[in-house]
Amino acid sequence: MPLKQTRGPQTGVCNVCGTNGPLTVDHTPPKGWAPHVPMRVSEVMAPLREGTRHQYKKVSNGVQFRSLCQRCNRDLLGSRYDPELIRMVQSVTALAKTSLHIPAIQFLRIKPQRLIRSVVGHLCAQGVERYEKGELTVPLRDYIMDSGKPFPDRLSLCYWFFPYPGVVLTRDYHITHLGSKQTSLLWIMKCFPLGFALIDSGYSFDGIPAQFTMDRHRRLGIDDEAEIPVDLLQHPPRYFPEHPSNNSIIMSGPESTLASASPPRGRVLTPRSR
Repeated sequence: MPLKQTRGPQTGVCNVCGTNGPLTVDHTPPKGWAPHVPMRVSEVMAPLREGTRHQYKKVSNGVQFRSLCQRCNRDLLGSRYDPELIRMVQSVTALAKTSLHIPAIQFLRIKPQRLIRSVVGHLCAQGVERYEKGELTVPLRDYIMDSGKPFPDRLSLCYWFFPYPGVVLTRDYHITHLGSKQTSLLWIMKCFPLGFALIDSGYSFDGIPAQFTMDRHRRLGIDDEAEIPVDLLQHPPRYFPEHPSNNSIIMSGPESTLASASPPRGRVLTPRSR
């Protein structure tokens, strides 16, 4: 299996809008959410397939893809949409770390349309030279570029509390139940304290209650607010949903990313006992 490719040519086609020109580096998840520390990056299934000797690529400052034009990266995601996602991340982090006794289900007031566009934009940024014009790419492009458009009816964005280390990103994933003829795309972005999954609308997604989706907010205005629940106690297991469950099948391609903190070089020094 070749090493994970995150840096493509300096000029190419933007993964979001499809324009050809200079490309910029996108932090996925964005700055203000994921820790920017040395990490080991590999394809998600590599540890299962190859064990502890699987190949990985070392990156020095978090997971980054040179895949977006400056307008999409800085002017749209960075300036307009990411601040709402980062605000939610900061709120959930504070709730997760509080020493106070609080109810397990907390409600956050957010601007769903800005948050959804941020998540979808960074999901699209995964991979190098991955703008593929088609029935999915075009609606997502139009949704991100036009703040007046509703979230596409054919898609559903799920979220959950993710109290674990590491970063998981997938794009070339599909999921189905054993014995079922229905399949769904599965794009994932996970990093403490939140996980997001983009799936086909109407797919029966085990592990995520219906109230933990953005479906009912798909037609809100760009600055309309809504309260959304976050369950700090009942949440999916660590490797949900990128690993198959007892009744599901995962079909994956090479454009999926698993990142874990890279241990420091050298040996750990311990104080001498006296």
